[in-house]
Amino acid sequence: MPGMASGICVRMAPDGFRFGTHDNSEGRIFLSPQSWSVLSGHADAGRAASAMQAVRDQLATPYGLMICDPPYVETDYHVMRAVLFNPGMKETAASLPTRQGWAVIAETMLGHGDLAWQYSRATLPARGTRGPRCARSSRTCIGQFTHSKASPRFGASRVPWLSGSAAVVVLSAVTQHILGLRPEYGGLRLDPWHSRRVEGLSPSRAFSRGGRCGSRFTIPTASRRVCAVYC
Repeated sequence: MPGMASGICVRMAPDGFRFGTHDNSEGRIFLSPQSWSVLSGHADAGRAASAMQAVRDQLATPYGLMICDPPYVETDYHVMRAVLFNPGMKETAASLPTRQGWAVIAETMLGHGDLAWQYSRATLPARGTRGPRCARSSRTCIGQFTHSKASPRFGASRVPWLSGSAAVVVLSAVTQHILGLRPEYGGLRLDPWHSRRVEGLSPSRAFSRGGRCGSRFTIPTASRRVCAVYC
């Protein structure tokens, strides 16, 4: 099955070259197709679970999810420009928070809230388990990418303050799906996928013209999920 689980492959015309399949020696699996097979609703329940299981088995590292694996080294430059980077850096199998955010959302959609938080926490710049070797960028800002296991700088983040990662990682993935605070046409939805260690949440928002909107809700111990819509 292409992509080891996703059922998605890309053909490059005119010669029909394929990448993202189990036949490839490089770029055998990509993170985005796995995640978006779930986000789009294209994959049925079985394929969705299989796609994200492949992510856990082949792309997960202690410092984030790689965007592909194995990295590109020998592939023709005209086919995959990522080969211009060193293995484990940038688009050749590094961990990019923007791509990882989609996987976090996908896992919450499948009901794996604790796993989604684990993935999200792996990319946080102030994460306590990062050693001195990894502290090579600002601890107050998510970097553009983190070197993956294919790099001798595995775990080191690069290019802070030059990334749109916060929109995906913090707003979409953490706030709107792990904490479950999502604006909808009918109002504000509170639909958290919480850890067993969380007993309640007190979200609030300060507005630029003054005033603050806040709420407090307790998560029932007998339930893994609560859902409400406030209009």
